[in-house]
Amino acid sequence: MTVTGSHDVTQRRWRAEAELLLGCARSKMQPVAAHRVAQALKEKIDWDHVVEEAFRHGTASLLFWNLSRLGTECIPKATFDQLETAYNAIARWNLSLTGELLKLLNLFRTHGIRALPLKGPALAAAAYGNVSLRIFGDLDILMPREDILKGKDLLQLEGYQPKLHLTASQEVEYLRSHHDYKFVRTADGIVVELQWGITQWSFAFPLDFDEIWEHREIGSLAGAPVFNLPPETLLLILCVHGTKHRWEKLMWICDIAELVDADRDKIDWPRLLERARARGGERMLLLGLYLAQDLLGTALPGEVVARINVDSRIKSLAAQVDKALFPESSKASAFYDEHPIFYWKARERMRDKLALLWKYLPEYFFRLVVPNKKDQAVVQLPPFLSIGYYLIRPVRLVLRHWSTFRDGSSGER
Repeated sequence: MTVTGSHDVTQRRWRAEAELLLGCARSKMQPVAAHRVAQALKEKIDWDHVVEEAFRHGTASLLFWNLSRLGTECIPKATFDQLETAYNAIARWNLSLTGELLKLLNLFRTHGIRALPLKGPALAAAAYGNVSLRIFGDLDILMPREDILKGKDLLQLEGYQPKLHLTASQEVEYLRSHHDYKFVRTADGIVVELQWGITQWSFAFPLDFDEIWEHREIGSLAGAPVFNLPPETLLLILCVHGTKHRWEKLMWICDIAELVDADRDKIDWPRLLERARARGGERMLLLGLYLAQDLLGTALPGEVVARINVDSRIKSLAAQVDKALFPESSKASAFYDEHPIFYWKARERMRDKLALLWKYLPEYFFRLVVPNKKDQAVVQLPPFLSIGYYLIRPVRLVLRHWSTFRDGSSGER
């Protein structure tokens, strides 16, 4: 298997604080990343901003882990103490959730329910090698849809209650049209999501649990044996999940990089590409892998790089993620406002694009037609002429989008 060299991630693309976060976004800091961090630390660092961004991106544990190994002299003591306190709190919470996950998996197994951990402690252990290095707030457990209500009854015996209060008929409809069912235990705040899919119907990426179960692997979590998703399936799911959330958090890109490095030789890359293509998820897979390569220096197999290079959408989508990942201003990026367009470009099959169109077209039609305060700010009309704003809005939007097209920039609606 041919593995390509990674991109030159040392080329400056963001302010020093963002470069520092990217350099500290791996469980094992490679020489290229160490150089990136060293270059960033030569500049005046806004440490409050670094900490704020680390928590926003879910990489605070990784930031502390790497900076503590570089030496405390590189970071103000108050910031170091803050990160250390957070790291220890995250570690305790993660260990608590790990114990709870093992208990629930055993509970389901003893009652004949096939269940697999999804993300959370299992991902942290398998990819990062340390459950303290990845932040997770809840427990995701994958099981067949037909076992969800049985799983619900068992969770209620453990003190969990559904977040939604549904009648029996509403519950049947909910299970038909959704992909997860959330439960919370008020005694300790632990949230459990029973999942039979990873996306809503409009995102059109169904899972075949029987196939996943057939190829499950035995792994280890806190010294206990557990069934895990096969790495190819997990990698594809993570890329779909990241795309669904438009890769807003650096931690989701870290997951891809860590999993690839941990399981590179176990992954059947041609089979993974074929399965992704058959499910209409090849572009989402390639986008996640390219982001890991481009931002974090992850080396990819030659066949993956070849597929990325023939799909011009991949780097275009990655450029959109880049712009939103570390916004230089406090204004919300227009990228988030345009997420249906991002989703459209991220899918390669027309039937998947049409499912998205069915969901978002009514919302977009409403936003395009109904005037808002910005339209009212263009011209002050008396109340009896307020219907005129319905004429002003399309004209304003045409002018704004023409300006955007001409200047290569984007603004708010």
